[in-house]
Amino acid sequence: MRHIFTIILFSFAFNFLFAQTSQINIFTTDSLIVVEKNPANGFYNDYILFIPKGTKLNTQTFLLVEPNNTGKLSDSIEVHKEHAIFLATKSSVGNNIATELKIPILVPVFSRPASKPLTYTHALDRDVILEKSTELKRLDLQLLEMINDAKKVLKPLNIEVADKVL
Repeated sequence: MRHIFTIILFSFAFNFLFAQTSQINIFTTDSLIVVEKNPANGFYNDYILFIPKGTKLNTQTFLLVEPNNTGKLSDSIEVHKEHAIFLATKSSVGNNIATELKIPILVPVFSRPASKPLTYTHALDRDVILEKSTELKRLDLQLLEMINDAKKVLKPLNIEVADKVL
């Protein structure tokens, strides 16, 4: 009985001493951020950032990047944006991984225009690399700028992202 009392007393003292300095070090709710295109920063399309509940704060983590693929052609950017939001927040391999690993995910909103059916932007094929229109030009470089921008968006939220992305 004496040993049990000593263990309980030690446990109480330990919790009391260390509970005073503890603070919440995780993101407490699922959060969605729609970042609008910013030509001055090198990207001409919006992107979606989803931060799952439980993402650690004040410690370095990874950013997961999942391409958007609506599976259809549309000249309406809203169709592609809605699908990107769905991928980031609800049902995709990327969302499942981000939620399990508690890391933020970025999904770019690249259109796949019906007016240019051979320009398969979601696969970054040859036609896309050679594309000259502002919104579709060098999507690979636009994505890199989105990643750099996402790091700046996450930093004030105390989410520090590693240089390498998943």
